[in-house]
Amino acid sequence: MLLTLFSFLVATASAQCAYCEFVVQTIEGFIESNSTEKEIVTFLENSCKVLPEPYSDMCAQEVDQWGSTVIEWIIMKEDPQVICTQLHLCTSKVSKRNNCGLCEMLVTYAEDYLGSNNTVNGLEAYLEAACADLPAPYNSDCDALVAAQLPALVQWLLAKEPPELFCTQVGLCSKKRSK
Repeated sequence: MLLTLFSFLVATASAQCAYCEFVVQTIEGFIESNSTEKEIVTFLENSCKVLPEPYSDMCAQEVDQWGSTVIEWIIMKEDPQVICTQLHLCTSKVSKRNNCGLCEMLVTYAEDYLGSNNTVNGLEAYLEAACADLPAPYNSDCDALVAAQLPALVQWLLAKEPPELFCTQVGLCSKKRSK
């Protein structure tokens, strides 16, 4: 969305992340002032129109694709850092060690939890408890994964996507893995 567009215009990754967080905080202000989703998306679309080509078209595509989801995450009180990590504009605090298996296990736990007629509201606490049972250093990696990816994980679970696809999408598994 507008955030992705400015990733092209902002020189450093830290500036890109800071700008993303600023935009998320601005949207939080819209929500606090009881603006509708349509008003917020219209604001973002109008912001895209003032940008030069090809950025205005790219921005508009991102607003169409992610606008409603980002608003939903903000309403769920997700931290701007977490949202911007989801949009790949901030780096995740998840360790770069091979956490593909950890990710797939966590997604499977989440699927099982929701498949047992539990609600999304209790999912975070359930996953945090599962992380606490893991040995170091995987317990802290697991906690970071839950903190950084929970909103996206919920969306993927609701879409009934397989664990390996989610974990590849968030960069913790490679596209081609040996079984």
